[in-house]
Amino acid sequence: MRKGEIQVFRQTFAMVLAASGLMLGQTPAKPAFEVVSIKPAGEFEISRVGGYGINAVGYYAKGLPLSMTVAAAYFPPERMNRPMNAPGWPPMMTKDAYDIEAKFDAPTAEAWKHLTTAQQWEMIRPMLQAMLADRCKLKAHVTMVDAPAFELVVAKRGPKLKETAPGATPPDHALPIGGDAMMANYLYRSDLKIPPWAEKSPFRNHFVFFRTSMPVFAAWLSHMGLDKQVVDHTRLAGKYDFIVPQQVRAQEPSAPAPGEASDPATGPSWIFDLSGLGLELRATKAPDATLAIDHIERPTPN
Repeated sequence: MRKGEIQVFRQTFAMVLAASGLMLGQTPAKPAFEVVSIKPAGEFEISRVGGYGINAVGYYAKGLPLSMTVAAAYFPPERMNRPMNAPGWPPMMTKDAYDIEAKFDAPTAEAWKHLTTAQQWEMIRPMLQAMLADRCKLKAHVTMVDAPAFELVVAKRGPKLKETAPGATPPDHALPIGGDAMMANYLYRSDLKIPPWAEKSPFRNHFVFFRTSMPVFAAWLSHMGLDKQVVDHTRLAGKYDFIVPQQVRAQEPSAPAPGEASDPATGPSWIFDLSGLGLELRATKAPDATLAIDHIERPTPN
């Protein structure tokens, strides 16, 4: 979060604490949902999933295993597309499905309206942790492991990136992706000239980046379905404007060996053509956060 956003979050959360009767001099209480319902929903089947996430009244997960809610309690949403890399998770966390509804009290619901999505997740994670500790006797801790990853590197012929011009501004519909970097889907930009390498690309979608550093770009790739962390090893220090073609692979390929480049023939299921940028993704290993489960039980009945 940016400095201003952190201040707004703190002020809003302070309102929630005050509305809950947590005045100075009292022992602070951990944030908690007012009402929680956890119902068994048989064995997990993807066809019966009803979704999960946050809404105006709290958190929900329909037809999903506990592993999803446990992961949501400890990691931001953008981390959820990557495996937890956690050995020792009991089978019941992934095989048994549950319908979960966790609702706020009125003061929390009112304060919730004034938070950004990122701030809402920051606020709700400790509440999910408290819920799981109460209903599932969950004890867990975040740890680091060496996990499969991709490194973003400069290709042999060098980078082909254009630094952002001073005073250049992205379109109004562009989305922030970290720092002052912005990204927009190419389909919305009729005024952009597609470079020759992109015109000839077999990829059916394009993303346009503005004022984007390589660390921010690597983090964005990590969040976009590559199912692995992407680490920036380009040593490029500027901020750039560039276009990235992308499409979905019909079949899962085999992963490249460590040190091999990812390309349209051997890359991950979400393919990003970086050749026009003079960049490559290479298979490697890197430290990544995972969740170790110390203890967990099936949820207690409602």
